[in-house]
Amino acid sequence: MLKRGIHSLTCYAKTEKDKKFLETVVLANPDVPLSKLTIITGKNWQTEVIGDEKYHAIFCNIFELCGDIDVQYKEIAGGLQNTNLIQGGMFMPSNVSLIAQIVSSNWLNINNRVNDDNVGYKIAAHINKYQVSQNFNLDLTNLEYTPMTDPIVLGSCINLASDVVNVVIKNDGHANAILCWYKIELMDSLEEVSTKRPYSFIDGTAFLVDPIIPMVKGNIANILCCVDDDGAF
Repeated sequence: MLKRGIHSLTCYAKTEKDKKFLETVVLANPDVPLSKLTIITGKNWQTEVIGDEKYHAIFCNIFELCGDIDVQYKEIAGGLQNTNLIQGGMFMPSNVSLIAQIVSSNWLNINNRVNDDNVGYKIAAHINKYQVSQNFNLDLTNLEYTPMTDPIVLGSCINLASDVVNVVIKNDGHANAILCWYKIELMDSLEEVSTKRPYSFIDGTAFLVDPIIPMVKGNIANILCCVDDDGAF
């Protein structure tokens, strides 16, 4: 962007090494003066650092690599959009949708539950009480599962609210998880990019169902999307 003539660029670097990398990139392009680059360094910062300065374009990454939304950065993104974007300016991404799909996955079962037959003891009923309710860092393109429903949009992550979403069951079986990923619309009218794709840098998440729920083709399944006060789902 600096090579194309923008007046200035403000970036965020989590560590000093990240800052040094950004500076190295700029210094490798002698036609771009380093004075045009401002770097905010450190994990914990707020919009007060920027003040009232206005920008023609703002891009914010609100994702953690594990597939969750960083609530702090989401709040910062909203503050920058409301306070620091000039009228008619461009805020990116323009929308982020949370997608869900009810599935049956034997892999999720055997990796998150104890089976008495595997250990030779009657302990499953006790251990499985403490199984995890969510499984992060999943590459959904490599996960073996049978879809119980089609993918459905739960809402926009920018203004996600608690809601009940109804979806038609497409296959008979037993549901044991709800897979979640995102569709990102970088700018209005551009094609959405799904994080459920090979080599995505944002992993998928599975919300595990306990107990396992029987599914009948043609019936309606209800997904309850709960959102905390801080915006986490």
